[in-house]
Amino acid sequence: MHDLSDLRSYADIRKYVPSPVFGQAMGFISWHNRLTMTPMLEPWEALVVSLAYQQKPLDGMVFTAVKAFLEETRQETVVNLEQANGRARQLIARIS
Repeated sequence: MHDLSDLRSYADIRKYVPSPVFGQAMGFISWHNRLTMTPMLEPWEALVVSLAYQQKPLDGMVFTAVKAFLEETRQETVVNLEQANGRARQLIARIS
C-alpha cells in the first residue's frame, strides 16, 4: 500500500496521475473551491477526483453529483493510494 502522508497540496497530485488528467481535474477542483458555502477540497479529495478523471473524463453535467458524493464521503478520509482508487471507482459508479 502506498501511504498518502506526503500529500500536502494539490501540486503533489502530479505524482499520481498524468499531466493531462491533472489539468482536467484542476478545472473541477477550482470550480468546486469557488463555490460559496462549500469547504475547499482536501488534497486527498482532490486526488480522488483526479483518479476518477483518469478512469472517465467528468464533464459539467456531473459536477453537482460529484460535489454531493464528496460531501457524503468527506468523513471517511483515505490514507493510502489503494483507498483513493477505490473511492474514485465508487465515484465513477455513482455518476454512471
